Amino acid sequence: MNETANYDLLVDDDNLSSLIEEYQRMSSVIEDKVTSLSESLDRVWAGAIQSGKTAENLLVFKATVGTLKGETSELSATIRTNIESYVSDMDTADSYLY
Repeated sequence: MNETANYDLLVDDDNLSSLIEEYQRMSSVIEDKVTSLSESLDRVWAGAIQSGKTAENLLVFKATVGTLKGETSELSATIRTNIESYVSDMDTADSYLY
């Protein structure tokens, strides 16, 4: 059943494209910060704390920080895919208008 609505839905493709770029920029900044934190933790480990409970906890924290590497890049890629898919689906759905 095909019914038409009594209103227009406008999708601002340019705004969505700028969102993709902003998410990619933020992802890059976060990746840089995670790398910097990881390097700082390496320096703390090498220069000061190498044994005891504090050292063990530092290693656990460092390992946890290491798991964050690449996460924002993957998230950014997922966001890009979803936004592009949304725009494509909207273009397909309203193609009868053009």
